[in-house]
Amino acid sequence: MTGRLSGKVVLITGAAKGIGYGISRRFAREGATLVIVDRDGDLGAESSAGIADEFGVDVTFLQANMGYEDQAVGVVEQTGEKYGRLDVLVNNAQGFNGLSGLLDKTTGEFDYSLRTGFYASFWTMRTAVPLMQAVGSGSIINFVSLDGIAGEPYFSDYNVAKEAIRALTRVAAREFGPLQIRVNCIAPVADTPTMARSERQWPGFEENIVSSVPLGRLGDPEEDIGGVALFLASEDSRYINGMTMYADGGLFMSPPRMLVEPDTQISRPERRLAWQPVTS
Repeated sequence: MTGRLSGKVVLITGAAKGIGYGISRRFAREGATLVIVDRDGDLGAESSAGIADEFGVDVTFLQANMGYEDQAVGVVEQTGEKYGRLDVLVNNAQGFNGLSGLLDKTTGEFDYSLRTGFYASFWTMRTAVPLMQAVGSGSIINFVSLDGIAGEPYFSDYNVAKEAIRALTRVAAREFGPLQIRVNCIAPVADTPTMARSERQWPGFEENIVSSVPLGRLGDPEEDIGGVALFLASEDSRYINGMTMYADGGLFMSPPRMLVEPDTQISRPERRLAWQPVTS
């Protein structure tokens, strides 16, 4: 622990498990004050308490569904109200519908992917900029996907959302750069619950990926992906802006080409066009 993020307030979405949780732990090791956001209230509270106890840092948990604008904006506003600043924003949350061919994808699935990924990133970024501007600098880290870059079959809605985030990142890097706010994105390959879910629906999915990774393994969320996120959050990357960082063991050089048919008998969540504000 070197304290590279001491004095920094960091907000991380989708942080109760997987990559977001790994990044939270890595940042806590470096002394960051953390705001962990997740829609799973029980798991989020448990993860946050565990990080605070283990690393002795200030951790706040906020439960939110990032697919709703008021909740996405709200977690940034609450961060500003509590800490008076925001130095780093990590947009990691992304809904996932499961695998199916493009012709079987529904409007609701595309809507869900875009709202929980692309729109959520847009809403939080827009709200975070004034807080970062007030302290004179900031770093925004968005998460994208090699699947979108490579046009991986059966992930059409997910891929579209992730490539939209990449475009948003580049535009924001140009617009926010004069404010000394850097915006970059990470395309990871990691051992996550989503990876495990895809393996269950698509037998051979993980093996197909690992066989194409020159380093021969999936990334560790804390050590491998968290390390890249730490670089982008710290002053070490003060001159990096608008970039896609491939934290993938070299997979981008040779993405898998062998198609493995998904099991269509496994049902996907039913997504409806019902994004009205939640009422009691």
